[in-house]
Amino acid sequence: YHLEITETEMTITAGSDAAVFYAALTIRQLVAPAIAGKYQLNCCVIDDEPDFQHRGFFLDVARHFQTVDAIKSLLRLMASYKLNRLQLGISNDEGWRLEIPGIPELTDIGARRSFHAVDAHGKPRALYPAWGDGHGEDHQFLTMADFESLLAYAAVLGIQIIVELNLPGHANALIRAMTASGRYSIVDALDQSRHQSAQGYRNNVVNPCLPDVYRLAEQILIQIKQAYDAVGVALTHVHFGGDETPQGAWLGSPACEQSNAWDPAWQSGNGLDAVSATAALMRLHFDQITAVADKVVPGILTGFWHEMSPFANPNNTTAFFNGWVTETGDTQIIHDILARNQTLVVSNASFLYFDMPYGLHVEEPGLPWAAYIDTELIYDFDPLACWEIPPDSFNKVLGLQAQLWTETIDSSDQLAYHVAPRILALAERAWNKKPDSQTWPDFAAALGAREFEFLQDLGIKPRIPPPGAIIKEGKLHANVIFPGLSIRYTTDGSNPTGTSNLYLIPVEVTGSIEVKLATFVDTDPHQRASRIVVIKPA
Repeated sequence: YHLEITETEMTITAGSDAAVFYAALTIRQLVAPAIAGKYQLNCCVIDDEPDFQHRGFFLDVARHFQTVDAIKSLLRLMASYKLNRLQLGISNDEGWRLEIPGIPELTDIGARRSFHAVDAHGKPRALYPAWGDGHGEDHQFLTMADFESLLAYAAVLGIQIIVELNLPGHANALIRAMTASGRYSIVDALDQSRHQSAQGYRNNVVNPCLPDVYRLAEQILIQIKQAYDAVGVALTHVHFGGDETPQGAWLGSPACEQSNAWDPAWQSGNGLDAVSATAALMRLHFDQITAVADKVVPGILTGFWHEMSPFANPNNTTAFFNGWVTETGDTQIIHDILARNQTLVVSNASFLYFDMPYGLHVEEPGLPWAAYIDTELIYDFDPLACWEIPPDSFNKVLGLQAQLWTETIDSSDQLAYHVAPRILALAERAWNKKPDSQTWPDFAAALGAREFEFLQDLGIKPRIPPPGAIIKEGKLHANVIFPGLSIRYTTDGSNPTGTSNLYLIPVEVTGSIEVKLATFVDTDPHQRASRIVVIKPA
């Protein structure tokens, strides 16, 4: 878009409705804070376009369910910073969260958690509790009406929703639902394979050699397409997961041994034969599941996590792969994707997994298996340098996507805490691919002086960063990473509030007084504070 602001008018020239929308968002950011009740907008000329077409966010609603309101709040937040794709993970081992007309057991069982997981006849009636669930029965999912409302809402905001159905692994919820009804045979009852997933599941993989796997997938996709059609939104993408299929799956399956993909000379006990068999069966699954997608929606783009990339048909031109390899992981996987001319979405877990903690502190939530990720780390992230992607492969990188897995996130407030303000740095890097550390101070100041108030107006409760503080030469020195936020402190043992002493300049501290400090957003009517920092003179 081209934006021109003069003393008398603003002019936007753009090639699409989305580009006009992005220009309007830029204008909002250009308005200076009110002085004496008046706002100021400086004259300027801006020519702007994103470096990446895929500016995405992944939300897992399977591990812990997130409500329609919470998802719409996330969509508003994404749109405010020009992100354009929400990958919605509706299935995983711990839940199936989308109603599918005609297949009620998916949510009757797959979306229900209870310690009474089997009925009086020994059939599954629910999934067992997971990830800190309480003792009560829990049954939450998106109805088809809910889903249609999300699709329509996202479309108004210029965001595509990409549904993820995770196959062939991470399918425990799907398998238990189908086992209960018996309507689709998606696991080989005679399979003697022994395997365990990274999360400890022993029966979470559908069998690629059973036709019912693909009949079921087709019926699910037909119903999902009907939801898109009902609100007049084109279904252009679907994601099939494909990650973390446990080693050893299907190697003892008679159905697979009798399939055309199996070489009769293979012996499953032989290590090399096991590798060959697994690769052949994964290739079979890729071909079958993408054929189903193309049958339901010809030409649809199909997404997978990077683990599926070695098994993709080289003639397939509609698949794309999310690479979540960490900064120090096996980067050869990424180079192999690009060498095969496959399309990559950078989802690097060391920078873009928002379920990681912000920092190393007992009060910071999250599971730090990949990294500690603060806003500045994301801002300084170079998506094309992180795996040393060669320049001649830059055109194969669709863009960036952050991920929020919800093992430890069971409320909308926790969701907001993990997402904001980090999502602003994600949006910056998705729009401008090359970081410039010299611009961080301006970015940080904009967050503190302007964006935290805007987030509040959106109804988002972001993480408020705690202050840094030290007592040196008898004086308290303090600062905060986002200038414009307020630091307040006490010296009487009480916790700081929004009316406590305001830190402006170094403060004299005598004796062994304990000082407590916290950061506040002055415009927050609820006076939410950061976690409290406590220091004493040395």
